[in-house]
Amino acid sequence: MNRTLYYHQQSNFSRKIRILLIEKNLDCEFKEINLANKPPEFLEISPIGQVPVFVDQDGRVIWDSTLIAEYLDETYPQPSFYPSAPHIRLECRKWEQLADTLGDNIIGLWVLDFMGDLAPAYYRKKYETLINRLLPIFDGQLRSTKYLLEGETWTAADVA
Repeated sequence: MNRTLYYHQQSNFSRKIRILLIEKNLDCEFKEINLANKPPEFLEISPIGQVPVFVDQDGRVIWDSTLIAEYLDETYPQPSFYPSAPHIRLECRKWEQLADTLGDNIIGLWVLDFMGDLAPAYYRKKYETLINRLLPIFDGQLRSTKYLLEGETWTAADVA
């Protein structure tokens, strides 16, 4: 069985996993999913109906980008994108979560733009407020370090 990643081109979560697969030099078949018309094959393996979904060579199915990223790092450890020291790994996961949240809100705002005048102003304000709160946090961190974690290498947090 081949590795397969079910993804959507505009999904920041899918992008994160595609980058990790490429950086780890893992052969993988990429299957783009039409999120407006999800195929039955996809819904059978993704109970939540969201991308990305990763199917490994042994048939193991994993959804959620962070779970997939951690699985890839533990199963295929070179190169590693999560620090081994528990407290530094936790910092990496915290930054990854912030980056995922930022990306999710940017995509949400982008989707609202397609709705035009039908988009509720409440959601636009919600997305913009969170984006404007998170961007300075990233900016402040990256003013003092090359990557989100101190050190000379990028991590899953930077990929996110």
